[in-house]
Amino acid sequence: MPELNNRQNRTPADLRRANAKEVLRVLRDSGPLRISDISDRTGISRPTVTQLVASLEADALVEYVDDRTAGTEGPRLGRPARLVRFRAETGYVLGAEVGPSRLLLVVMDMAGTIVTGREARPASARGMDDLVTELQSEIEALLAAAEIAHGMVRRLVVGVPGLVDHRNRTLAQGSRLVQWNSDSHRTRLRERFGFPVFFENDVNLAVIGESRRGAARGLGTVAYVHWGTRVGAGILVSGRLHAGASSAAGEIGHMVLDSPHTSRARHSSDQGTFEQAVGAAAIAALGRAAARRPDGQALRALAGGDAASVRATTVFAAAQAGDPVARAIADDFITRFAVGLAPLILVLDPDIVVLGGGVVQGGTWVLDVLRQKLVSRTLLPPPLALSSLHNQAAAVGGACMALEAIESDLLPASSSQPEHR
Repeated sequence: MPELNNRQNRTPADLRRANAKEVLRVLRDSGPLRISDISDRTGISRPTVTQLVASLEADALVEYVDDRTAGTEGPRLGRPARLVRFRAETGYVLGAEVGPSRLLLVVMDMAGTIVTGREARPASARGMDDLVTELQSEIEALLAAAEIAHGMVRRLVVGVPGLVDHRNRTLAQGSRLVQWNSDSHRTRLRERFGFPVFFENDVNLAVIGESRRGAARGLGTVAYVHWGTRVGAGILVSGRLHAGASSAAGEIGHMVLDSPHTSRARHSSDQGTFEQAVGAAAIAALGRAAARRPDGQALRALAGGDAASVRATTVFAAAQAGDPVARAIADDFITRFAVGLAPLILVLDPDIVVLGGGVVQGGTWVLDVLRQKLVSRTLLPPPLALSSLHNQAAAVGGACMALEAIESDLLPASSSQPEHR
């Protein structure tokens, strides 16, 4: 869609930029195309499309190719038709997720195609300075393997567990990365590679990833809920990230609910009461206790015979397989989770709720039970889906955010003649 909705307030420059975005969008999604095809798909006149393509070609964003070069097969009579191709290879963006126990990178070209990725598991005891050093090394290795020069990378967006100040994309609060100094580390990364670096909350990036490339593709109002050791939500309204006035929207893990489970939990700066009541640590604790009982054989077997090795994923995997002990535990925690999820649904009324995180990796059984729990707690329960991007959601979302943020920078800012539809 064009960049501005209020056509009466548009200047000629605004209209040119909106038209240019439409042309680029169509070429990215459906190109290579003839000028006439671009005109038909955008509703922009052919003369205007020709002028826009000339301007975009001068900026090396598009190029002309003939239909044989573009791969069209079959015999030809006369001169080949000229097609316009979007040059996805003109640059790349990086998305990253950085945490105490995992580092994930994704490279995307300018057409939004994932080119490559890389994952590392740093030692959790290491400090943030070491983690940034490892991030640098992983970026170097990834770009070298893909034969991408530093100068070809347009932007890096890093997902971190913590609140991010949306005025300058710096870390405002990071309870689990307390040593992370966003200003110094961002400067360090930028000086090393030469491209802009920005931070964003990892769950916020995950909802963008699912909306652009995953289970919520094309939907306007979306809630992505991470259910793992941490519990939090990323929210999109009309396709746009809703961060809130203090960049704290979606921090549902810090809810205090009138519930026997949550009222016993004690709030701390590191974990909220709801997070403690439904998080992976609480599930694992009950699972380990159950695995030590005679009827906990299935849990022990999934944990390799060691009750102390039972995790939340073990409990839910056993529940998915039908073990009654695990199902009782899982059902209890899904009930707790539904109590906290219902207020978000009632306020937001989303098109879909996407669930991600380690707890729900066991399969679709959890969705079936959760749907049943939500029927009596919400007016109109929304569709539920498991994350289709799995552990890559935040990194993919970071690359998507980077791509969308630089789109206007790639477009010509002015032209000698106004353009009209």
